[in-house]
Amino acid sequence: MLEAAQLVYNKFWGKNLNDILQPVPNYGDLKYFTEEQIVDLKLMRLLYGETVLLVREEYDVCYNALKDSNSGGVVVTGQPGIGKTCFLYYLLFRRLSEKKTVAFQVGDIFFLFQETGVRILSNSSTQSSIPRGIWALCDYTVVIAIPCPTFLAASTMGNAWIVQTSFPSRSRWSKWLKDQKGYLVWMEAFSKKEISAIGLIKRLDVERLCKNYDLWGPSARTCMSLMDGGQLEDYKRSVESAADKFTRDVGQFADLDDMSVSHRLLVLLPCKTRRTVTATLASDHVLGFVFRAYAKRDLAARQRFYQMISRYYPWLCASARYIFETGVLLWFRYSPTEDLLSCDPALDWYPELKIPACRENMVFFSKPEALNHVDNLKLPFCLVSVSETSAAVVAIVLTEDFVITVQMTIASKHDAKSIGFEKIYEGLPPKFLEARTWCHVFLTDTEDKAISLREQRLDDVVEKLIETPIYFYSAFFNVDELASILTAERAEKLNDDIAAATEKMDTSE
Repeated sequence: MLEAAQLVYNKFWGKNLNDILQPVPNYGDLKYFTEEQIVDLKLMRLLYGETVLLVREEYDVCYNALKDSNSGGVVVTGQPGIGKTCFLYYLLFRRLSEKKTVAFQVGDIFFLFQETGVRILSNSSTQSSIPRGIWALCDYTVVIAIPCPTFLAASTMGNAWIVQTSFPSRSRWSKWLKDQKGYLVWMEAFSKKEISAIGLIKRLDVERLCKNYDLWGPSARTCMSLMDGGQLEDYKRSVESAADKFTRDVGQFADLDDMSVSHRLLVLLPCKTRRTVTATLASDHVLGFVFRAYAKRDLAARQRFYQMISRYYPWLCASARYIFETGVLLWFRYSPTEDLLSCDPALDWYPELKIPACRENMVFFSKPEALNHVDNLKLPFCLVSVSETSAAVVAIVLTEDFVITVQMTIASKHDAKSIGFEKIYEGLPPKFLEARTWCHVFLTDTEDKAISLREQRLDDVVEKLIETPIYFYSAFFNVDELASILTAERAEKLNDDIAAATEKMDTSE
């Protein structure tokens, strides 16, 4: 071990880090330590378990968040599989390049790197062996649960500043962090550019790796493990189990501390300062697992779950929105044709409006050009957008008398400029539109939101966008009333149809 530590010292002490790092091919702004460098430094002897080390853009952000602290320590945490342990080794290299004395814990010993060289010391050494102002680095492992006694004693005396990297499980580090009056720094998850770079320097199938990223979320560890096709079914089952647990009692995960659920379902999103964090579901694909688990619950359990995520956990608003939108689409597809959804007008003189269920007369579209050929459709007909860039209108319902653009939202306000009326206006045949009244409906999940949405005065904004008048309405859609329609099988079929339409869109571009 001492030989490896000496190699690291000789390589980095006082050296320019940028001169040592290698650019990632085709990603010139990203750099990394190559496999050859890792081997030459014998980093495996220092318990480094990877073959390369990508210097993420986030590492510089986190380093700047660390270096001005006056506390006794910090835990750097975040999404599992985003390079927290790699960050610790990067910290070691960077501090050495800046000629800063640093201690680095490895198992039951630690190395003291200083201007005179490297020393190896026991974890139970006296705190006096730690020079004042030192950074003491350690990673949470099965061997190292908390920083060693020497680090903790030196921190208490004000000599050392501890940096530990760990999963976001408070039981691991809350006591020592509280005792040392420390704080948390949350690390951002991998970007798609970074996951592509990892694939390139590890000689993996980058396209397949990015598909795993889109399907399952930004954990590099998960994305790479699923390159082995044999692990996919087991991972799906683990996500299904997590979704089942999540929808059974979402309240138990309010502090994001249950890693059996959070790292399979959630993406942790730090704020700008990296001191606090929120979360969202990892992907639309993962949202589908949550919805199917939700659909299997009885009515009382569904009501409880939806109320919790829509009212009390803002970080789960994407899940609430997905459940609401999926419920509406299932209503369009499976509700009896005689069912009509009554809408309330923004002004009393607007025409009476009721939205019909369209059942089999429902298709998905990705481009406005799909609206060019609606003249011969059997009405009523519903077109549902699957394009992320096609504005906020999710559904367009065509009847003999109306063109009804439907925006599904769980917010209480919305800006008309982002709705995308211009594209719809340009896409519909002029004569078809002239023969009908255009109505826009904000469809939401509470009566209070419905009132707020229709009271917005959007008429003037719309007049500046298109030449056709649009009448604004709102409607309250109660997801609790879907008991006879909502099943896991129907939800899965809807999700498959949307995925197929989205894939068709991707291949045509």
